[in-house]
Amino acid sequence: DAADDNNISSNRLRDDSCNTTCYGINISNSTSDNNYVSNNHISDTDPDAGDDWTINDAGTGTVWDGQTMPDGDFRVGSGTGGCVEDGDGTQIAGTCSSDERLKTNIQSRGSIIESFGKIDVVNYNWRSAEFPEYGFGSDLQTGVIAQEIEALFPELVTTDNRGFKRVDYTTLNTYTIQAVTELYGEHEALEVRVNTANQQQAINNDSLRADMAGLQSSDSSQNSKIRTMQQQLASGSFPSLNVSNDVTINGALVVKGKATVGSLVVKNNAVVEKDLTVLGKTTVADITINGSIELVGDAPDVAVGASLAVTEYATVRVEGTDTAGSVMIFSGDGPTNTGVLADITFISARETTPRIVLASTNGASAEIDAFLEKTETGFKIISNTILQPNTEYQFDYISIGSDTAAQ
Repeated sequence: DAADDNNISSNRLRDDSCNTTCYGINISNSTSDNNYVSNNHISDTDPDAGDDWTINDAGTGTVWDGQTMPDGDFRVGSGTGGCVEDGDGTQIAGTCSSDERLKTNIQSRGSIIESFGKIDVVNYNWRSAEFPEYGFGSDLQTGVIAQEIEALFPELVTTDNRGFKRVDYTTLNTYTIQAVTELYGEHEALEVRVNTANQQQAINNDSLRADMAGLQSSDSSQNSKIRTMQQQLASGSFPSLNVSNDVTINGALVVKGKATVGSLVVKNNAVVEKDLTVLGKTTVADITINGSIELVGDAPDVAVGASLAVTEYATVRVEGTDTAGSVMIFSGDGPTNTGVLADITFISARETTPRIVLASTNGASAEIDAFLEKTETGFKIISNTILQPNTEYQFDYISIGSDTAAQ
C-alpha cells in the first residue's frame, strides 16, 4: 500500500525485466512498475503468493540518506528510530512501539524456564543446492531446530506454503528475558535459604559452646561421683544402684535402696532391701526371695499344630513370657488327629537350651496323654490322644536355666 509510509509488503522484490531474482533495487517515481521504492515505500502491486522479498546489492552499494551502505545492508528509518515489523504489526527488529497505553489484554506469559532449559542451540549448514529458491548461503549457521521449538513453544512455529517450518526468533529472544527473570528469582530464594541456614548454624554453635562450658564446669563434680562409686564398688555397699552396663561384685553386695543394673554377677551373698531390677543376665551364688517374682516381657509366638489344624475353629493362644506362662488349646468342632497340637517359639534367643516343665491345669488336659518336645527356638505340645470337640485344654509351662543333659 503506497499510501502508508515506511510499509514493507510481504513479497519477493522482483524486476519484471528478468525472470529470476535480480540484484539491486529499482527506485522509481512511477507505480507502473510492479515493484518500486518511492517516498520510503517498498511495495509490490503484483504479488506472487508465498514469495518473500529478496533485497540484494550487486556490489556497487545501496544509497541511503546520501550515504553508500556496505554490500548487503538494509536500513529502516533514521537515527535510532527505525522499526521492522511483520504484517500483523509484531516487531521483528529495531526500536519499536511498546508503550503500555497502546496495549490491551496484557497478561503475564507465565513460567517458561523448565521448557527454555531444554532448547538445544546447534551449528548447521543450509542445504542450499537442494533448495535454491530459499536463497540460503553456504556459511556455517547457529540457531535452533523448528521441530524442537514446536514441541516446547508451538506458538513460535509456523509452516510456509511449501510445508517447511519457520521459527519466530524475535519472540524467542523475548522469552529469554522471562527465563532470566525466573533464574534471578530462584537465585534470590536460594540466597534467603542459605542465609537462614547460616543463621541457624550460628545459633547451634552458640548452644554447643554453652553445653561444652557446662560440661567443663561439672568435671570436678563428676570426678567426685566417680571416686565415690569406685569406693562403693570396692566395698560392695550402695545406698542405691542404677547402672546400665554389667556389674560384677567379687564379694558381698548390699544395696539399701532401689537397684537397677544391666546384668549382675555376685560371687557371694546379695542383699537388696528394696526393689531389684536387672535388665540383662543375673548370676548369684545363692538367692533368697521373701516376696514374689514378677515376670515382664512379650508372650512367645504360637502356631496351631498339624493334628489340630484338621478341625474348623480350632485355636491356640499363649499368656505369659518366654520364662513362664499358660497355653490354652481349643479343639474346635473336632475330632482331631494325634500329634502336634501347638508350636511355641520364644521371642528371645537362648545361649543354652533351657529346662522346660509342662503341667496340665484343667480336667480336660489331665485326661489326655500329652507331653512337650523341645525345639531349638521353643517347644511343641504333642498329644497321643484324640481331643474331644469344642473342649479347651489348658497347660502351664516354665523355662528355667539350662538343660545340662541336653548339653
